[in-house]
Amino acid sequence: MKKQFLFMLFVLPIAAKVSSQCQCGGASMMMLGENTNGSVSLKRNSWMVESGGEYRYFNSPEVATHTHSHSGSVPSHTHTAEDTAQTKLNHAWMGSLNIRYGVTGRLTLSVQQPYVWLTATPKDAGGRGDLLFFATYKFLDRNDFSAAILGGVKLPLGTRSDLGNESQLMIGTGSYDPVTGINLALSKPKIILRATAFYKYAGTGYNDTKYGNFFNHTVSFTYKVKDGSACTSDSVRKIPMSCSVFTSLSGELYGRQSTNDVVSAETGGYLLLAGAGIQFGNRKWSFPLGASFNVYQRMHSEENSNKLRVRLAVIRSF
Repeated sequence: MKKQFLFMLFVLPIAAKVSSQCQCGGASMMMLGENTNGSVSLKRNSWMVESGGEYRYFNSPEVATHTHSHSGSVPSHTHTAEDTAQTKLNHAWMGSLNIRYGVTGRLTLSVQQPYVWLTATPKDAGGRGDLLFFATYKFLDRNDFSAAILGGVKLPLGTRSDLGNESQLMIGTGSYDPVTGINLALSKPKIILRATAFYKYAGTGYNDTKYGNFFNHTVSFTYKVKDGSACTSDSVRKIPMSCSVFTSLSGELYGRQSTNDVVSAETGGYLLLAGAGIQFGNRKWSFPLGASFNVYQRMHSEENSNKLRVRLAVIRSF
């Protein structure tokens, strides 16, 4: 039981991050990659199901306007920056259903199906994201230190977005994208330190477009408030509940997009996020909640800047 809860704290947030980064052109559905611990694989013949959602808010500055007056019978008219500007995201809602199976104590197989809705200027789009299949293998488990590698592929089964190629978030890309990553964790009785790296290679998708490679790196710190007892006062309620709080610093590097081998100079960039959250666990259930904020952004495009991400998930082990 305790190992299953540790797996919820460590592997599931990473998997959620992998899912959205693959399905949404690199965006991280996460957020909860911040809470961690030393267990990196499911027990043999065990299952885990996670349903989660993330909301993202982008800075939406006022649209500049200017008026042209024409002589004669042609009336004056007003132009806005939207007339010629590229797609600018305002809000994003992302949901995901993730199913995992422990083949052995070291090998875990995962399949994830995301759903995405994007609110942008001048139009919106939504639908089913591309399906992600990957495996996590624990290659080291020594004393307080654990390490795992992951590898898989994003399958082009999602809805084709009509937002254009400029946005950093896509729904379905139409490409087969291989993914790989590594997770490192140092677990002590009360604290956990973790470092992760994740990479996605963008294949050729719709309209002979490559939507850009993606790289993510994260470091996080977790403090176990309670392990196996209630987070509230024992005099109020006695239930076998665990509780952890976490903080993180995560970077996202977006590669430039290209169409017919012509690279778009107005795509790609780097984003740095600081996050924090809390996770409760009760027997076979886990409830993580996290938020992250933009602390640095340098994008080559004129997209609206990332401001806030909030994610909530419900996890059940079998």
